[in-house]
Amino acid sequence: MNLQTETVLKLIEMLDITTNDRIKATLAQGTTEIPAASSYYLNGVGYLYKYSQSDNLENAIILFKKAVEEDPNYALAFAALGESYWRRYEISGGVTYVDSAKLYLNRAMDINSELIPVQQTMGLLDLGTGDYDEAVAIFTSILEQEPGNEIAYGGLAEAYDNLGMYEEAEQTYKKAISLKPDYWLSYKLLGNFYLRNGDYQKAIDPLYRVVQLTPDNFDGYSNIGVAYYYQSNWEMAKQYFAQSYEIEPTESAASNLGTVNYLESNYSEAAKYYALALENNPNNYAIWGNLASVQGLLGKEEEERANYEKAIEVAENQLKVNPNDVNINAVLGSYYADIGDSVKSVFYIEKTLRLAPQVPSITFRAASAYENLGNRERAIDLMIKAVEQDYPLENILNQPELSELVSDQRFQELINNFPPSD
Repeated sequence: MNLQTETVLKLIEMLDITTNDRIKATLAQGTTEIPAASSYYLNGVGYLYKYSQSDNLENAIILFKKAVEEDPNYALAFAALGESYWRRYEISGGVTYVDSAKLYLNRAMDINSELIPVQQTMGLLDLGTGDYDEAVAIFTSILEQEPGNEIAYGGLAEAYDNLGMYEEAEQTYKKAISLKPDYWLSYKLLGNFYLRNGDYQKAIDPLYRVVQLTPDNFDGYSNIGVAYYYQSNWEMAKQYFAQSYEIEPTESAASNLGTVNYLESNYSEAAKYYALALENNPNNYAIWGNLASVQGLLGKEEEERANYEKAIEVAENQLKVNPNDVNINAVLGSYYADIGDSVKSVFYIEKTLRLAPQVPSITFRAASAYENLGNRERAIDLMIKAVEQDYPLENILNQPELSELVSDQRFQELINNFPPSD
């Protein structure tokens, strides 16, 4: 091991990043001979490791850029820049960050595409842009080279999840955790997997581990609140949403507080939180849609339509990044129903149901859209299916826009077959 690699490893120890033979081998292969570049890179890795915390991504990007200024052939730093910009897109929804992520990844690949961190970033972008089969191939290849790579297991699990291979996904998420039990992101991925697939109670434990490992992780508290929300425990949901907002008043935390007020019929208060959220991030299509919904309930029809149209504009822009994104397709189905465009609404609804036929929140959204389009029979069929998939019945009963469906005798007869919520 040369002197430069030894210096890098000492920096890792100072940053309290766990090392193993895999990391040491990667450093030996991909390190730079320029000390300043190494220092910038390793400090950037420390920030990127906890990218969910305030300003960490910005600090990481600044340091990685300094690293490549010092060494224009530093593949690891270019790959890290690619990942950083992708994480920025995930958080903000700003599609221009995707171009930056691809640019830096391509530069890393030109220098040395054999490095594992470069391949991991390739897999990350394949996941995010909807090329799930290619992501499986990349992460499987990494694991053949490095069977103990917990990051590759997490990426492989996410790819399985998007391909509808739920059992394989769950076991692979758990494998990632077993390899590195102190890595917060693996617990977040497992918890969010349970949330997406309707296992709301099972989501609680891994999501709690996120905030135990990263106490300042505002996103972690928000996700716990979401788990309680889907169990109709709105007091606990509100508590965790408020805790998230106290750590950092992000648009996600503000939006979640708006949703709790919405469910409590405090529509004016909900609108305030949604508007506040959009001041922080105007690239969040879901919040534009939520604001439009409460404006409709407040009788502000012009504002309602304008904000649904804005939600559609933002969502369609992001759909270009990943045409198979289930959530974006689902909301577009809903939003087009809200503005009365039945052709586009049905197109996106049915596409979503093909992409994710077993996800309860998706089935619920499809049912709501059909109700909005006036197709009560299809709406009831899908709503019952959502309940069968464990979507909370109480959440359906408390949606004001579903009041007519809920009071429909056919729906009432069907829900009598289900046990009451705990």
